[in-house]
Amino acid sequence: MSVLDTDEPLPEDDEFGSGPESRPIEDDSKPSPRDYLSEAEVTLQTLYYPGARMDLGPFEIFAGSAKLTRVIYADYGIDESSAGSLIKSIARWKCTSFQKLNPANFGVDSWDAFWPDDPASLRHRQPANAFGCTAHLSNELGHEVEFTYFGTEGHQTLEVLIRCRLKPSTIVLQDHGFGLGWARFGGDSLMYRLARDLRALPRFLLIAAKTRTWPGYHQVTNLVRMPNGYQSALFKLDL
Repeated sequence: MSVLDTDEPLPEDDEFGSGPESRPIEDDSKPSPRDYLSEAEVTLQTLYYPGARMDLGPFEIFAGSAKLTRVIYADYGIDESSAGSLIKSIARWKCTSFQKLNPANFGVDSWDAFWPDDPASLRHRQPANAFGCTAHLSNELGHEVEFTYFGTEGHQTLEVLIRCRLKPSTIVLQDHGFGLGWARFGGDSLMYRLARDLRALPRFLLIAAKTRTWPGYHQVTNLVRMPNGYQSALFKLDL
């Protein structure tokens, strides 16, 4: 049974937080995400970006500044060919190996395990269209990153990753597409409750300006404009 299978009510759209701290704000007294990561000498392991599409902005920030070793994207709105082309064409990074993945790589029998047991999550994409692929990337500085892309549902994919001991240290939250009408990632959302209930809240969140923050996080950087045109800021978990 998934932790997403719950009768606990979710807040309505206008209850996803209120006040200036509920979303990232402009604060010139704080450094940019890239400067913060460099100055703090932060070492991260796994970045997870649900609903990523073709957006390489978070990869560029974290892979170059935080000694990132694994990047995992998930989006059921992209096809396998496009995902593979994206990974293989990242500027200044060389793809040294590439392979397809299957559900057995993650201890489950089928791609159905990457979707929650909620009919609404099947509204736009089906497990029959799912895929997984991964590549080993390296650059001229000797940095190496494992880049994985899932064509699966973002919330449930996080649960699969956590149960496979691939807990993200950073999650990107950007509710520009609202899961194609399925569910938000920001605020007191299904994704937040999943990570909380599995005791797997990430150390950092990179949150887009119009996306609600998760409870228990505070903003540590100023907003910065990403390559996709959105502004985002880095948040850190309160310990």
